[in-house]
Amino acid sequence: MSEVSCEQIEEQLEGHAGLTAQAIFEILDLADEAKGFMTEDILAKPLGSSETVRGLILRLTKQSELRDLIEKKRSQAQKLAFEYLNSMTGSEPLIGVIDLGWSGSIQRNISRILRNGGRSVQTLGCYVATTRRSGRLFLEGDEAHAYLDQPWDHCTILPEVAITACVGSTDGYVRGAEGQIVPVLGPFAITPEEVHQKRRIREGILAFQMLWLNLRATRRPEVFSGDTLADIDLMAGATIYRLLDFPTKQEADRLGGLKHDENFFGKKYSHVLCDADSEERFRSDGIERLFSDATCYWPQGVVARANPRLISGLARRWKAPMILGRAGACHRNPVGISSLTEEEIVMLGDLMQDFQPQQVIYVSRSASDVENLLGKLWPTGDVSPSLEAQDREVQAHQNNADGSPAAPRWPENASVEPRLVVLGEEPSTRGNDSFLPWCEHVPGDPAQVETLRAVHKLVQPCARIALVLAGDLEDSAVAAILNFLGPFLGPEGLVLASHGRFDPSRLTTEHPLTLVLNRWFERIGGRLGYDLWETPEDRNPHVYNWSVFLRKTSNRECEAHWELTPADVPTAAGKGLYEHITSIKAPAEASSQKVAVAKLASAKDSFRKP
Repeated sequence: MSEVSCEQIEEQLEGHAGLTAQAIFEILDLADEAKGFMTEDILAKPLGSSETVRGLILRLTKQSELRDLIEKKRSQAQKLAFEYLNSMTGSEPLIGVIDLGWSGSIQRNISRILRNGGRSVQTLGCYVATTRRSGRLFLEGDEAHAYLDQPWDHCTILPEVAITACVGSTDGYVRGAEGQIVPVLGPFAITPEEVHQKRRIREGILAFQMLWLNLRATRRPEVFSGDTLADIDLMAGATIYRLLDFPTKQEADRLGGLKHDENFFGKKYSHVLCDADSEERFRSDGIERLFSDATCYWPQGVVARANPRLISGLARRWKAPMILGRAGACHRNPVGISSLTEEEIVMLGDLMQDFQPQQVIYVSRSASDVENLLGKLWPTGDVSPSLEAQDREVQAHQNNADGSPAAPRWPENASVEPRLVVLGEEPSTRGNDSFLPWCEHVPGDPAQVETLRAVHKLVQPCARIALVLAGDLEDSAVAAILNFLGPFLGPEGLVLASHGRFDPSRLTTEHPLTLVLNRWFERIGGRLGYDLWETPEDRNPHVYNWSVFLRKTSNRECEAHWELTPADVPTAAGKGLYEHITSIKAPAEASSQKVAVAKLASAKDSFRKP
């Protein structure tokens, strides 16, 4: 930094999320002063947003004592770094920087250090590849050129680990015993096996380069013309791309053991490129979990180690479909193919465990695939008092994260009400003869009012109910189901609709079920208290397969209460009944009340409400 300012400190922290206050103090070399500024628990808490980080920096820079201390440390570090770089570059006005590349931040800092020290220099960087952020160098009068011209969006850590020296990172500079400035290197642990690996990589790189230079120097232009050499040179980048994105299992096994030593602003994430934790995440949560985790340094290598067939299939694109296997296949059960893909089945199970509904209404043309899946929500067994005992026993071992007892899954009268209501056509829905005792099957067309009335009779009042819609339903059926059952799913009800076969970015234009669901939400669902589920980060893959609307209703008061009027009882008998009821004064005589109730019951058949 050329000066201590909020803007320049923020620039040092650019692009780093999840910073703690302790990390910022350490970056500014104020670790000893941090404890006197705030408590340890606040220091260790992630700041969460750029606004919070800016607020802390403003507090630091506004306190004169801390600001002066930061300036003193900045000035000392600036002088040492300038003297070190100045001794290496002499009086040269143009300085070249050779590196792997990416955003060119090291080149940018070298230029700033020399210019802050009074040198008038221009730096020119030559890189393997660069990202778009390297364009900032040109705005400050420097240049950056990359061998691979296209914007780099591949794994950067493997190339770095493969060629870096077996020493720690530079943490700063000090003046040595002889007066020369030397870098201060951080600790670095490396095994003899890794030293041998890196030496072999270096030898291979040098051997390749020697052969390439000999080839370019050939005096047989009829064999290797200038155009031929230029084409080979241009396509050489494919070698790097292939290794990074589509490694073989043998390559991943060898290179995945290299260790990356990273100090991420106060947090150390030093482990091998393909570590055991990443491999376990891949087995449990799939590829998406690897690529969304910043601590997984080479996700492609993890996949190649655990599932090399998948990497081979992706590398061949559509030329080897047998390798891709059952990707996108529907779940298969003993009675046939269901309407859900295997991925949708897995994600539905996770969502049901998250929301713990007290009753599930599942609607599909073929629903036999969900009986056992949804059955895991509740203990199995005969419908008897023993079932309630099992519920209580299971619930005793299930607490919230803070240790408090979790809400019961089902009311005390669970033994007399179905927990899973399956709405679908015969005979596919009843393909499983071992229909669980707490399940109820309602056959018929989901678009027909009679069928929906039968389902409505089974709905638990005020329970937390999940309405699960498969993607094989007709538009008319989906609309009828949402309109008929949507209001009765309880104050914490939820609606789930499958769309695992469609691109999430095109759901609103391509997926029929989503179109109907969105229209219902805009016209009715929003007024009933439903809204899109605010998806936690660890559940992002699930919304690629399911749309989730969650209901959070609040108490409302309304002055437009319904009152009985003559228009509501248009028959002559009804008008007479109306006059009789309104003539009763509260508190009415018991006999008069009984007469009114009897007359109201006898006249019920004459009412014809629209």
